[in-house]
Amino acid sequence: MTNNEYFYFAGKCLTLDEYPYSRREIIQQIESDSINWDDFVSLCNNHLILPVLFLKFKSHDILTYLPIELSEFLNEIYKLNLSRNQQIMEQLHDIINLFNENGIHPTLLKGAGNLLDQLYSDLGERMMGDIDLLVAEEDYLPAVHLLEREGYSSSVEIFNKFEKQKHYPRLSKADVAADVEIHRISFSAKGFQ
Repeated sequence: MTNNEYFYFAGKCLTLDEYPYSRREIIQQIESDSINWDDFVSLCNNHLILPVLFLKFKSHDILTYLPIELSEFLNEIYKLNLSRNQQIMEQLHDIINLFNENGIHPTLLKGAGNLLDQLYSDLGERMMGDIDLLVAEEDYLPAVHLLEREGYSSSVEIFNKFEKQKHYPRLSKADVAADVEIHRISFSAKGFQ
C-alpha cells in the first residue's frame, strides 16, 4: 500500500460510526493481507490516532480480524492513554482550583477543553500532548507564577521576550501527567471593526 492508501484506509476506519457499511470493505482489506501493519501503525502513531482506532475496531467487532499482536498492542496503547488522560483530568482540576482560588478564571483550549466537555465518547479516545489554558492579559504572569510556586518550571531560558509571545514557554513538573501552556488574550482588534 502507498502512504495515500494508508491514509484512506485509516480514514475509513475512523468514520465507521458514520459509515458502518465500510466495515465489510475494511475486513476484506485486512483479510487480503495487503497491509503492512508496521507502516500503518507508524502512520497512525504519528497522527496520534491509535487509541481511537482501537475503539472503532472494538465497537465494530473488527479486532478479531487483526493480527493478535496488533490487537493486543492497540489495547495496551488505549489503556495507557486512558490512564494518562485520567491523570490529566485530575491535574486539570487541581490547576483550575488553584487559579480560581486566586481570582484567575482560565478558558480551556484544545484537548483539555474537549476532554472536560466530554466531547469524546471515551476518555481514552484523544491523545494529548499538553494542557493549554487561556487567561486574561492581566492574569498571564500571575498564572505562570502560581504554577511555578507549585513546582512547575520551563526548560526554556527566558530573556524577557515572553511579553511578545502568544503563550509562555511550556511549563513542566516531574510528578504530573502533562506539561502546561499558559496562553493569553493579546491581539489587536484593529481591522476587526
